[in-house]
Amino acid sequence: MSSSRTPVFDSVRILPKEDAFLDRKLGSRGEVFFDQEKGTLRIFNGVVGGLTLLKEDLSNIKAGPLNVSFNLGSGTLTASQFSGSVVGNIAGNVTGNLTGNVTGNVAGNVTGNLTGNVAGDVTGDLTGDVTGNVTGNVTGNLTGNVTGNVTGNLTGNVTGNVTGNLTGNSDTATVLLNPRSINGVNFNGSQNIVITSAAGTLTGLTLNPTVVTSSLTSLGTLTNLTVTGNIVANSNVIIDALPVNISHAANKKYVDSKSIAMAVAMS
Repeated sequence: MSSSRTPVFDSVRILPKEDAFLDRKLGSRGEVFFDQEKGTLRIFNGVVGGLTLLKEDLSNIKAGPLNVSFNLGSGTLTASQFSGSVVGNIAGNVTGNLTGNVTGNVAGNVTGNLTGNVAGDVTGDLTGDVTGNVTGNVTGNLTGNVTGNVTGNLTGNVTGNVTGNLTGNSDTATVLLNPRSINGVNFNGSQNIVITSAAGTLTGLTLNPTVVTSSLTSLGTLTNLTVTGNIVANSNVIIDALPVNISHAANKKYVDSKSIAMAVAMS
Protein backbone atom coordinates (compact mmCIF):
# COMPACT_ATOMS: atom_id res chain seq x y z
CA MET A 1 0.00 0.00 0.00
CA SER A 2 1.44 3.31 -0.99
CA SER A 3 0.40 6.77 -0.02
CA SER A 4 1.31 10.20 -1.24
CA ARG A 5 0.79 13.57 0.26
CA THR A 6 -0.83 16.19 -1.85
CA PRO A 7 0.44 19.68 -1.04
CA VAL A 8 -2.13 21.96 0.42
CA PHE A 9 -0.79 24.88 -1.64
CA ASP A 10 1.12 24.84 -4.91
CA SER A 11 2.03 28.53 -4.66
CA VAL A 12 2.54 31.17 -2.02
CA ARG A 13 1.73 34.81 -2.49
CA ILE A 14 3.77 37.30 -0.48
CA LEU A 15 2.33 40.79 -0.35
CA PRO A 16 4.67 43.66 -1.36
CA LYS A 17 4.79 46.62 0.99
CA GLU A 18 6.69 49.88 1.16
CA ASP A 19 9.67 50.31 3.43
CA ALA A 20 7.99 52.96 5.59
CA PHE A 21 4.96 50.74 6.20
CA LEU A 22 7.06 47.77 7.26
CA ASP A 23 9.22 49.90 9.56
CA ARG A 24 6.10 50.81 11.59
CA LYS A 25 4.40 47.44 11.49
CA LEU A 26 4.46 45.21 14.54
CA GLY A 27 3.26 42.15 12.67
CA SER A 28 2.28 38.75 13.90
CA ARG A 29 4.77 35.98 14.36
CA GLY A 30 5.39 34.22 11.07
CA GLU A 31 4.10 36.98 8.80
CA VAL A 32 6.25 37.54 5.71
CA PHE A 33 6.21 40.60 3.45
CA PHE A 34 8.26 41.66 0.42
CA ASP A 35 10.12 44.92 0.98
CA GLN A 36 9.77 46.76 -2.33
CA GLU A 37 12.53 49.29 -1.72
CA LYS A 38 15.18 46.92 -0.36
CA GLY A 39 14.24 44.07 -2.66
CA THR A 40 14.19 41.44 0.07
CA LEU A 41 11.87 39.75 2.57
CA ARG A 42 10.88 40.82 6.05
CA ILE A 43 9.87 38.19 8.59
CA PHE A 44 7.90 39.37 11.61
CA ASN A 45 8.28 37.84 15.03
CA GLY A 46 6.47 40.27 17.29
CA VAL A 47 9.11 42.99 16.93
CA VAL A 48 8.37 46.29 15.21
CA GLY A 49 9.93 46.30 11.75
CA GLY A 50 10.56 42.57 11.74
CA LEU A 51 13.74 40.93 10.53
CA THR A 52 15.20 41.77 7.12
CA LEU A 53 16.74 38.89 5.24
CA LEU A 54 20.23 39.41 3.83
CA LYS A 55 20.38 39.62 0.06
CA GLU A 56 22.66 37.31 -1.89
CA ASP A 57 24.89 40.17 -3.05
CA LEU A 58 25.05 41.64 0.50
CA SER A 59 23.90 45.00 -0.86
CA ASN A 60 21.44 45.61 1.98
CA ILE A 61 23.97 45.46 4.82
CA LYS A 62 23.48 48.38 7.19
CA ALA A 63 26.38 50.65 8.06
CA GLY A 64 28.27 49.67 11.19
CA PRO A 65 29.91 46.55 12.59
CA LEU A 66 28.52 43.26 11.30
CA ASN A 67 29.52 39.75 12.29
CA VAL A 68 29.12 37.32 9.42
CA SER A 69 30.42 33.84 8.66
CA PHE A 70 30.38 32.67 5.07
CA ASN A 71 32.54 31.19 2.34
CA LEU A 72 33.23 33.63 -0.47
CA GLY A 73 34.91 31.63 -3.22
CA SER A 74 35.78 34.53 -5.50
CA GLY A 75 34.55 37.97 -6.39
CA THR A 76 34.56 41.38 -4.75
CA LEU A 77 33.56 42.02 -1.12
CA THR A 78 32.75 45.70 -0.54
CA ALA A 79 31.85 47.33 2.77
CA SER A 80 32.96 50.28 4.86
CA GLN A 81 34.71 48.13 7.45
CA PHE A 82 35.49 44.49 8.21
CA SER A 83 36.02 43.55 11.87
CA GLY A 84 37.08 40.07 12.79
CA SER A 85 39.45 37.38 11.67
CA VAL A 86 39.51 35.85 8.20
CA VAL A 87 40.49 32.19 8.06
CA GLY A 88 40.97 31.00 4.51
CA ASN A 89 41.96 32.45 1.19
CA ILE A 90 40.53 35.72 -0.15
CA ALA A 91 40.25 35.57 -3.93
CA GLY A 92 39.09 38.98 -5.06
CA ASN A 93 39.28 42.61 -4.05
CA VAL A 94 38.69 43.95 -0.53
CA THR A 95 37.47 47.55 -0.32
CA GLY A 96 37.25 48.90 3.21
CA ASN A 97 39.09 48.60 6.51
CA LEU A 98 39.96 45.07 7.62
CA THR A 99 40.41 44.67 11.38
CA GLY A 100 41.48 41.22 12.44
CA ASN A 101 43.88 38.47 11.49
CA VAL A 102 44.05 37.00 8.00
CA THR A 103 45.20 33.40 7.84
CA GLY A 104 45.58 32.47 4.23
CA ASN A 105 46.47 34.03 0.92
CA VAL A 106 44.99 37.29 -0.35
CA ALA A 107 44.73 37.30 -4.13
CA GLY A 108 43.44 40.70 -5.11
CA ASN A 109 43.67 44.34 -4.18
CA VAL A 110 43.07 45.58 -0.61
CA THR A 111 41.91 49.20 -0.42
CA GLY A 112 41.70 50.36 3.19
CA ASN A 113 43.54 49.96 6.46
CA LEU A 114 44.54 46.47 7.61
CA THR A 115 44.85 46.02 11.37
CA GLY A 116 45.99 42.57 12.36
CA ASN A 117 48.39 39.87 11.31
CA VAL A 118 48.55 38.42 7.80
CA ALA A 119 49.89 34.88 7.54
CA GLY A 120 50.12 34.14 3.86
CA ASP A 121 50.96 35.72 0.55
CA VAL A 122 49.39 38.96 -0.67
CA THR A 123 49.27 39.14 -4.47
CA GLY A 124 47.83 42.50 -5.39
CA ASP A 125 48.02 46.13 -4.41
CA LEU A 126 47.53 47.09 -0.76
CA THR A 127 46.48 50.71 -0.34
CA GLY A 128 46.24 51.79 3.29
CA ASP A 129 48.02 51.43 6.60
CA VAL A 130 49.08 48.00 7.84
CA THR A 131 49.29 47.51 11.61
CA GLY A 132 50.50 44.04 12.46
CA ASN A 133 52.85 41.37 11.21
CA VAL A 134 52.95 40.26 7.57
CA THR A 135 54.37 36.75 7.20
CA GLY A 136 54.69 35.88 3.55
CA ASN A 137 55.40 37.50 0.24
CA VAL A 138 53.71 40.71 -0.87
CA THR A 139 53.53 40.89 -4.66
CA GLY A 140 52.19 44.28 -5.65
CA ASN A 141 52.33 47.87 -4.52
CA LEU A 142 51.92 48.77 -0.85
CA THR A 143 50.87 52.38 -0.32
CA GLY A 144 50.68 53.39 3.31
CA ASN A 145 52.44 52.92 6.61
CA VAL A 146 53.46 49.51 7.94
CA THR A 147 53.65 49.09 11.72
CA GLY A 148 54.92 45.64 12.56
CA ASN A 149 57.24 42.99 11.20
CA VAL A 150 57.47 42.03 7.54
CA THR A 151 58.78 38.48 7.13
CA GLY A 152 59.42 37.61 3.52
CA ASN A 153 60.75 39.15 0.34
CA LEU A 154 60.04 42.76 -0.62
CA THR A 155 60.48 43.54 -4.30
CA GLY A 156 59.89 47.15 -5.28
CA ASN A 157 60.59 50.67 -4.14
CA VAL A 158 60.13 51.89 -0.57
CA THR A 159 59.19 55.57 -0.25
CA GLY A 160 59.33 56.73 3.35
CA ASN A 161 61.22 55.98 6.53
CA VAL A 162 62.01 52.46 7.71
CA THR A 163 62.27 52.17 11.50
CA GLY A 164 63.63 48.85 12.67
CA ASN A 165 66.21 46.26 11.68
CA LEU A 166 66.73 45.26 8.05
CA THR A 167 68.43 41.98 7.18
CA GLY A 168 69.68 41.81 3.61
CA ASN A 169 71.52 43.84 1.00
CA SER A 170 70.28 47.03 -0.62
CA ASP A 171 70.56 47.23 -4.41
CA THR A 172 71.32 50.95 -4.35
CA ALA A 173 71.80 53.76 -1.85
CA THR A 174 72.01 57.49 -2.54
CA VAL A 175 73.89 58.66 0.53
CA LEU A 176 74.96 57.30 3.88
CA LEU A 177 72.68 58.25 6.77
CA ASN A 178 75.71 59.11 8.90
CA PRO A 179 78.74 60.39 6.93
CA ARG A 180 82.08 58.79 7.74
CA SER A 181 85.34 60.67 8.14
CA ILE A 182 88.22 59.34 6.04
CA ASN A 183 91.49 60.87 7.16
CA GLY A 184 89.62 63.98 8.25
CA VAL A 185 87.47 64.29 5.10
CA ASN A 186 83.74 63.56 5.48
CA PHE A 187 82.34 61.03 3.01
CA ASN A 188 78.60 60.31 2.55
CA GLY A 189 78.73 58.50 -0.79
CA SER A 190 77.22 61.32 -2.87
CA GLN A 191 80.48 62.30 -4.61
CA ASN A 192 84.16 61.48 -4.83
CA ILE A 193 86.54 62.93 -2.25
CA VAL A 194 90.24 63.80 -2.40
CA ILE A 195 92.38 62.65 0.51
CA THR A 196 95.31 64.91 1.38
CA SER A 197 97.42 64.08 4.39
CA ALA A 198 100.70 64.87 6.03
CA ALA A 199 103.29 62.09 6.08
CA GLY A 200 103.10 62.06 9.86
CA THR A 201 99.48 60.87 9.71
CA LEU A 202 100.25 57.84 7.51
CA THR A 203 100.48 54.39 9.05
CA GLY A 204 102.14 51.21 7.89
CA LEU A 205 105.73 50.20 7.22
CA THR A 206 105.94 49.47 3.49
CA LEU A 207 105.21 51.52 0.39
CA ASN A 208 103.34 49.79 -2.38
CA PRO A 209 105.72 48.70 -5.18
CA THR A 210 103.53 50.53 -7.71
CA VAL A 211 104.71 53.85 -6.22
CA VAL A 212 107.51 54.68 -8.72
CA THR A 213 107.43 58.49 -8.87
CA SER A 214 107.52 61.24 -6.31
CA SER A 215 107.44 65.02 -6.19
CA LEU A 216 109.46 65.17 -2.98
CA THR A 217 112.18 67.84 -2.91
CA SER A 218 113.64 66.84 0.44
CA LEU A 219 113.65 63.70 2.58
CA GLY A 220 115.14 65.14 5.75
CA THR A 221 117.56 63.00 7.74
CA LEU A 222 117.71 59.27 7.08
CA THR A 223 119.27 57.08 9.77
CA ASN A 224 119.78 54.18 7.39
CA LEU A 225 119.24 53.52 3.67
CA THR A 226 119.62 50.23 1.80
CA VAL A 227 119.59 50.31 -2.01
CA THR A 228 119.63 47.09 -4.03
CA GLY A 229 120.11 48.76 -7.42
CA ASN A 230 122.13 51.54 -9.01
CA ILE A 231 121.93 55.11 -7.72
CA VAL A 232 121.66 57.74 -10.45
CA ALA A 233 122.34 61.30 -9.27
CA ASN A 234 121.82 64.29 -11.55
CA SER A 235 123.78 66.52 -9.17
CA ASN A 236 126.54 66.27 -6.61
CA VAL A 237 126.36 63.71 -3.83
CA ILE A 238 127.73 65.27 -0.65
CA ILE A 239 129.33 62.85 1.83
CA ASP A 240 130.37 64.37 5.14
CA ALA A 241 131.52 61.30 7.01
CA LEU A 242 134.90 59.72 6.43
CA PRO A 243 134.94 56.10 5.24
CA VAL A 244 135.88 53.54 7.86
CA ASN A 245 135.07 50.39 5.88
CA ILE A 246 136.20 49.23 2.45
CA SER A 247 132.53 49.30 1.30
CA HIS A 248 132.04 52.95 2.29
CA ALA A 249 132.01 55.76 -0.26
CA ALA A 250 134.53 58.56 0.07
CA ASN A 251 134.17 62.26 -0.65
CA LYS A 252 136.55 64.32 -2.83
CA LYS A 253 138.30 65.89 0.14
CA TYR A 254 139.22 62.49 1.50
CA VAL A 255 140.45 61.22 -1.86
CA ASP A 256 142.52 64.36 -2.48
CA SER A 257 144.16 64.09 0.92
CA LYS A 258 145.10 60.50 0.32
CA SER A 259 146.46 61.35 -3.16
CA ILE A 260 148.67 64.12 -1.77
CA ALA A 261 149.94 61.86 0.98
CA MET A 262 150.76 59.15 -1.56
CA ALA A 263 152.56 61.63 -3.82
CA VAL A 264 154.66 62.93 -0.92
CA ALA A 265 155.55 59.40 0.09
CA MET A 266 156.69 58.51 -3.40
CA SER A 267 158.78 61.64 -3.88
